Amino acid sequence: YRNEEKFSTRIVKFINNPDSGIDSSEHLFVTPYKKVYDAVKTFSNVLLDETGKNLINKYAPMCKWIICHGHFNAGDILNIKNKYLHKVIYRYWGGGFGFQYKKGQLIQNLVKILANFELARRFNSFAAIGIANNVDIITLQDKLKTDRYYRMPYTGIRSEDILEKRKGETVKKDGI
Repeated sequence: YRNEEKFSTRIVKFINNPDSGIDSSEHLFVTPYKKVYDAVKTFSNVLLDETGKNLINKYAPMCKWIICHGHFNAGDILNIKNKYLHKVIYRYWGGGFGFQYKKGQLIQNLVKILANFELARRFNSFAAIGIANNVDIITLQDKLKTDRYYRMPYTGIRSEDILEKRKGETVKKDGI
């Protein structure tokens, strides 16, 4: 769902690889982003949907699971129908959670408290939450009751990989 070609392309290619052992006919990849669609449109199970509708509500009746690789705004999550929440595996991208409070806005902050409560309830109803690392859990642990976190790492090189690669290298300065 996110306008992120690297992650989407890797998943689509993996699912459609005959050596993966996965039945690719059971998977449909839907994106509202033409750029992402163009990167993977050679596969028959990829669909571009630019209708502007809530894609979870639209496609959930046809699915057992919906994996959202998204960075939805809170309003989009609040608009998911309750009967589909248990089908969602949501890829959390870190950062702030919910609506942020502002000093001196008492009424708006009260509304945001209620909206954040509902947002947390919805997250707790998701089938699972994908996280990149423990920082994401730390961000969410005070806001959610769920413990259904699963590792879905970033697509770039992880800092652990860089450290492992450089382990044992000698750093030289000025040829010394």
